[in-house]
Amino acid sequence: EGDISLSLSGNKVRIARAALSTADATFSAAGEIALDAKMSGSLDYRARIGNVTPWLALVSRKGSGSMDLAGRAQGSLSDLQTKGTVRLTALQVEGAALKSGSIGYSLRGSKEQFFPEGTINATISDFNAGVAMRKIEANANLSRQPQSVDLTLTAQDSQNRKHSVAGTVDFSSDALIAHLNQAALTAPDGAWKLVRPAMVIKRDDSISIDQFALRNGDRELSVGGNLAFSGEQDLSLTLDRLPVETLTAFLAEPPKMSGVLALRARVTG
Repeated sequence: EGDISLSLSGNKVRIARAALSTADATFSAAGEIALDAKMSGSLDYRARIGNVTPWLALVSRKGSGSMDLAGRAQGSLSDLQTKGTVRLTALQVEGAALKSGSIGYSLRGSKEQFFPEGTINATISDFNAGVAMRKIEANANLSRQPQSVDLTLTAQDSQNRKHSVAGTVDFSSDALIAHLNQAALTAPDGAWKLVRPAMVIKRDDSISIDQFALRNGDRELSVGGNLAFSGEQDLSLTLDRLPVETLTAFLAEPPKMSGVLALRARVTG
């Protein structure tokens, strides 16, 4: 069921009302959109989806829960800014689930550059995807030149242990480059921290890992080299006095295991 009332005047599309409703969702918008780059318009929009199941099925995904999005777009089609909030409730998608979530965004885009700039901030409660987290807070700053995302993430697990990660993801024409600047994971045996900035490069069918190492006192976990889904690879892994409890502590239902792991391995071919 839909109801649309709009008009075109002075290089602006004026929407008195646009509404669409289904059994589980409603979509609405009102305001104006400027077609001329020298003009500006303002459009309020909202989407309420009481059950995401049929919408996920459209992209061959299974899930449930509800979503409420509300925001405002300003500017013209050539230079558009939008701010809004997305609220998630009891959302489950495939193997991931959360109790509630709130995502705030302030983004700017243009027809010349597809990649947007701005900020995205998210808070998620009771997240479980095999690893159980009581709370997750993420902040992302998007830039166009170069195309990159500065990301900071803090989390609190089901045992109230705190964890944090900070880094930058660069998008180039032929590769995706992740710079990991800081990482701290709190395990039952203490805090594991990133020894030095690390880098991960995804190019075609290969992943290159450089200088990734976590250390807790005299204990260490490190990975480096090249992992290829096709072609040659050379990957090294070192586990030095790593407690088994550290590996299982982040699982939603950790098995009862104990001991210490020590391993040096290299995979080539």
